Amino acid sequence: MTCSLRPETNAAPAFEVINALQPSDRSPVEVASVVAILDDAHAGVAQVLHPWPTDDGPVTWSDMAARVGIERSALWPVDSPDGYEYAHAALEVTGGMAPREGQLEPRIAAALVDCLTPATTTPDDVLYLIWDGWAGVSYGRWPGAAKVEVPHRPSILLRGPLTGLTADLADSDDPIPMCLGALLCWPADRAWVMASDVDLPFTYVAGCERLVHAILGDARFESARARPEAPVTQLPM
Repeated sequence: MTCSLRPETNAAPAFEVINALQPSDRSPVEVASVVAILDDAHAGVAQVLHPWPTDDGPVTWSDMAARVGIERSALWPVDSPDGYEYAHAALEVTGGMAPREGQLEPRIAAALVDCLTPATTTPDDVLYLIWDGWAGVSYGRWPGAAKVEVPHRPSILLRGPLTGLTADLADSDDPIPMCLGALLCWPADRAWVMASDVDLPFTYVAGCERLVHAILGDARFESARARPEAPVTQLPM
């Protein structure tokens, strides 16, 4: 899909969101260090799990756990991928392919657009922080885009409609089409905040309970509720 995002030259709209992030220099890193919780009214967090790629198509974490014969939570390491034999067993099933980190499968991106659109009054005005380290992305196509120093994640600031979430920012053709997820994105009315950290195989959405329930009830992707204070290395059961 053609990218509909344009450069935002003023970094100021990102400051409130960045300042709401909890410190990320403590261990383990908490959910609230990845996705900004702007106020108590929007403190619900949904966690959308990126699927496992297989030769038969995308597979949910629950289905993968059933194949390996473990609980779903055991697929995501508490300490590191190298310390979990179950994660290695799942990788053997997929031929070494793991859920993409920081990226959304197109159909999941489209489903999230459907969930997020009615939860904001400004679906045509959304801000996107894009990590500036993606290979295959020509950042020069957005001249003048503000540079924003997200902790450990230097990014550029783009702006456009929520449907821009489904755009493939990469310049080269990928045999497995994916949308490069925004490190953080939020509508101009700041009704919710979404985060797809470059090192995590899932996406967080912080917003009101109605939005969280809509995401949890959507059968097009696998999701779970997350606590803001929970470590990102802890996958819900």
